Amino acid sequence: MFISIDPGNNVGLATFSAEGDDIYKTVTKLSEFRRFYLSNIYSSINLGDINEITFIMEDYKLRKEMAIAQTGSDMPASRCIGAVEQINDMLGAKSTIELVPPGNLRGSLKWAGFPELARKPRSWHCPDDISAYAHGVKYLIDQGLRKHPIFE
Repeated sequence: MFISIDPGNNVGLATFSAEGDDIYKTVTKLSEFRRFYLSNIYSSINLGDINEITFIMEDYKLRKEMAIAQTGSDMPASRCIGAVEQINDMLGAKSTIELVPPGNLRGSLKWAGFPELARKPRSWHCPDDISAYAHGVKYLIDQGLRKHPIFE
């Protein structure tokens, strides 16, 4: 199973089967994500319902030019990443994390079938579930589990 995550206060989630097929995408609050979603993943693996999980997660780094604007922030993206790292540690060998740079989003949107969104201004915020989905699709194409749209 693949779980693609756009971390933040609103967490974008997209899940894919082991073969790379879409399962679902959604947006949830960070508190709900930590409490319920990750505990369900942990239970599913321990009960044998899921053999292996790869978390595909948009990386986050505080940029110098954004530091002043982030003053006083509780850093929800960093907290989300920490929650995923914790569940990854708990799952051990059954789980891996693949970090993808946020700068890949425009190309990922094109590959995931959203070329019109890739042309939006840089100040535009992509919906969290679509961002997670696009990063997941690009990762799966890179891994050879899905075909690039040009070949479909």
